[in-house]
Amino acid sequence: MNDTEGHIDLGGQTILLVDDDNLLRGVIAKVLRNGGYKVIEAQNGHEALELVLGEEQPDIILLDVMMPDMSGYEVCQQIRRTPLMSNIPIILLTALNETGDKIRGIMAGADDYVTKPFNAQELLARLKMHLRRAWRDVQANPLTSLPGNRAIEMALRQRIAFGEPLAICYIDLDNFKAFNDQYGFMVGDEVLLALANCVVSSVRSEGDITTDFIGHEGGDDFVVLTVPARAAKISQEIIRCFDEAAPQFYDEEDQRQGYMIGHDRRGNVMAIPVISVSIAIVTNLHRPLVHPGQVAQIAAEVKNRIKILPGSNFGFDRRQP
Repeated sequence: MNDTEGHIDLGGQTILLVDDDNLLRGVIAKVLRNGGYKVIEAQNGHEALELVLGEEQPDIILLDVMMPDMSGYEVCQQIRRTPLMSNIPIILLTALNETGDKIRGIMAGADDYVTKPFNAQELLARLKMHLRRAWRDVQANPLTSLPGNRAIEMALRQRIAFGEPLAICYIDLDNFKAFNDQYGFMVGDEVLLALANCVVSSVRSEGDITTDFIGHEGGDDFVVLTVPARAAKISQEIIRCFDEAAPQFYDEEDQRQGYMIGHDRRGNVMAIPVISVSIAIVTNLHRPLVHPGQVAQIAAEVKNRIKILPGSNFGFDRRQP
């Protein structure tokens, strides 16, 4: 998605279209596809939630209000409770034109509404407006589109305030700077995308994608907010996933020998191991957590301890206050 002279190319984005009326859904889908969008369809609220939580996340959701099993308002509320999906724009498609109905949609978390019968050009214009706004909102991390520093801090402060069991997994790569120097930043970005995909897929399989929070601080630094009981399994799966993916980014010779030849800060030639993952886990099981700065300091101490170990590792902060 490029922004050239203020114009953002939004072609090819994925729209989840949810409507129980098969005929109308077909008409709308045709309008959207003619507008250059990819469309995935759901005929009820439950099917929509399954798709939203599935592997192919939509960039925007067009959601009918009046459906028999679960209203659009209820679907909207469920999506807004899911941290990973909370920033996806939602436009309600409704035959209701009363002010109270519109306010109810906004209170449920919708970003906009289009009234039936709709004008095709107006619908496409509204979709484009919200996609453009969503694209700009994630510019802090355009590579992964994961929530950035402000969202991470807000989520962490909220969970600290709740006082419930909390685990924060701080994830970063070892030997990544040397890899970037050797292979270049374009390949380095591919490595970061692979790590992001591993983090998300690991939370899907070993965590709870509806409550766990995933953020990207920048560079090779990622964060997962979860509960202590899930932290180890999530970390183990991230390591398994990334260790399996990492060798493919090296050339055949480096893959065969299991390292690459690089230089230290003084220019000395040295063997640099394949990129690995370090995960420092901070919990409130053994000490109270009071603010994000304290959590980051504890994580840095844990990370210093585990980074001296070879390969990928994770470790908990187990010290008493």
